[in-house]
Amino acid sequence: MRVSTNVKKLILYFKEKIFSGEYCSGDKLPSIRALAKDLGAKPGAIRQCFEILASDDPVEIIHGSGTYVKHKEQIKDNCKEKNITFQF
Repeated sequence: MRVSTNVKKLILYFKEKIFSGEYCSGDKLPSIRALAKDLGAKPGAIRQCFEILASDDPVEIIHGSGTYVKHKEQIKDNCKEKNITFQF
């Protein structure tokens, strides 16, 4: 899958907010439409960003409900399996 520079920037933006604690475990992220307006990004780029983040495990997409930050223990467990370390 081709990932644009804008999507990569969005991924880094959300990872920084999640791992810095600005978005906490269980928090619902703003809607794609709201983020597109606030960040000046295309909705498709934000959607792709969320899909990539969901595959990397810091967020969970619940169709019809929204995108949520996973609990930090879930992130830590999944990172251990992938040999990734993060400090919370």
